[in-house]
Amino acid sequence: MERIYWTDEETRTETYLEWDNANLGKAVKKLAKSISDHHGDDSTTLTACGSLMAAMVGARGAITAKISLDRVTKDGSELGDWEIVIRRKKRTK
Repeated sequence: MERIYWTDEETRTETYLEWDNANLGKAVKKLAKSISDHHGDDSTTLTACGSLMAAMVGARGAITAKISLDRVTKDGSELGDWEIVIRRKKRTK
């Protein structure tokens, strides 16, 4: 997989939307390659949600969080009670 090198200016930006188009394209391509299902619909959503949760937990200095969701429904169907655990992996070299 191609490595992405950001410029100093891109490193200081507040949002990836300010990146150079070539580097933004490389980042999107890298994300797309990490998605495993055929069309990417479900994996894209799950990856985005997971990344957001991990970033929010990490930004607060934590390495783990647990979220309990009771009586989850979708389109009027009961999906039950859920628990989401977010845990940082051990660093590898």
